[in-house]
Amino acid sequence: MPVLIASALEPRHKHLPFLSQEEREGVFDKLKQLCANMDHVTETDEEDVPFSAGGEDGPTAGPSNETTRRDSAMHLLPGDDYSESGATDPQLEVDVYAKDSRPSLDSNPLEWWRANQSRFAQLASLAERYLCIPGTSVHSERVFSAAGLVANRLRTRLTPEHVGMLVFLNKNN
Repeated sequence: MPVLIASALEPRHKHLPFLSQEEREGVFDKLKQLCANMDHVTETDEEDVPFSAGGEDGPTAGPSNETTRRDSAMHLLPGDDYSESGATDPQLEVDVYAKDSRPSLDSNPLEWWRANQSRFAQLASLAERYLCIPGTSVHSERVFSAAGLVANRLRTRLTPEHVGMLVFLNKNN
């Protein structure tokens, strides 16, 4: 499922043409569920999204301006109709994202998220988590290398359980 979530968060492929309609709806339902579970994320955590990190757009030190805005009376007067960060409802945010037109195939998805971070704050946070997954097999190759060093021709009497324990100790020290 993480691969499908990452595909849905990739703006160029978010329409998931390789899935059936039921599977697409399941992926977007999962996205809505993940966004709904992100209520514990604070405003300062959302400012640290790497799409805006670095250079003059980077996160600022000190207290968040968003928290001071939330505490002011002027912010409370209009009510929930005036939201500064776009759609705050996870259901609405995912629906708007799904219906939004997709960018061209030669565009950069990180640039797209940087430009649309204010529109889709919760999805941008999810994109940070899911699109940063490296597509390599380096870690599994290292485990196989360690297993090859542990179980060599001089240690033929080791049981599989002992080999597993030695590889575990080798990788966790």
